[in-house]
Amino acid sequence: MENRRKNAIDAMFSFHKAFKDNKDTDNTKVTEKIEALGVTDKNFLIVTRDIKDIKGVYPVSDVISDKLTLADLIMAYHLYLKELNGNNTDKRLISQINKFYKIK
Repeated sequence: MENRRKNAIDAMFSFHKAFKDNKDTDNTKVTEKIEALGVTDKNFLIVTRDIKDIKGVYPVSDVISDKLTLADLIMAYHLYLKELNGNNTDKRLISQINKFYKIK
């Protein structure tokens, strides 16, 4: 389970790097990795995907942990959705996601 979660987070991180560098942001790999998640992880993403303020509902952090918890997966997914539906000139969004992934 941990490996599938790591793979999904890694795919979302790669998407973020391409997004902020204004490169091709094909989300096929992210979709594949999310589909490969365990049932519980996938269900949490499905149930929470339309929640605008995830922090008000689930204890997520502004910074990813080293343990790659379910909370990390949920926050990475919500940030990914913001990028998918946003634009790469939104400096606040890019800054928020850089902070989450600990990018200086």
